[in-house]
Amino acid sequence: MKSLALGCVSIVIGAFIGAVLVLLAVPFLDFGVVNKASANPVIITDRPDLSISASAAYVNTQIQPAIRSSGIAKQATITLAAPNYVIIAAPVSIKVLGQSLQLNATTTMGLKVQNGRALLTIEKVDANGMSVPAELLVSYLEPLRAQGEDQLNRLVQRSLQGTGLRLANLRVAPEAITIDLSSR
Repeated sequence: MKSLALGCVSIVIGAFIGAVLVLLAVPFLDFGVVNKASANPVIITDRPDLSISASAAYVNTQIQPAIRSSGIAKQATITLAAPNYVIIAAPVSIKVLGQSLQLNATTTMGLKVQNGRALLTIEKVDANGMSVPAELLVSYLEPLRAQGEDQLNRLVQRSLQGTGLRLANLRVAPEAITIDLSSR
């Protein structure tokens, strides 16, 4: 009887400790930050003078040549996600200790506008389905982020040249990117 009571007490204590460990571990686990944020729509306080939407398919065809010409990857898949995320998935080859390693990399980038310029931020990096801290790859990712941001801003500025319009906001949804423009 004594061993039965001791066994029951052990089970209760084990369940309690397990529950406490799960509660402590939840903040450190990644449960799809992009999907949680997609429920919050981007709210525009000022109405733009002009809005232009580009479908996800069109954006994909425009980004593909830039990715190929930059040497990042031969083929990439670009997915749009609300609010204001661009997800780029591509097989990449990296060198680790002199050995070539093939990875399926997915980079989630945030897109926003500040002072009439588009800004890209690296939000999340996955390699073969495992989350990788962006800080470990900053020497590789930062030049790519800066190059993408520069190309995006050059394209926007070239398109707006002589119109008297400037970039006010970017709204990304799974089906399209909407570019809001305002007069100067």
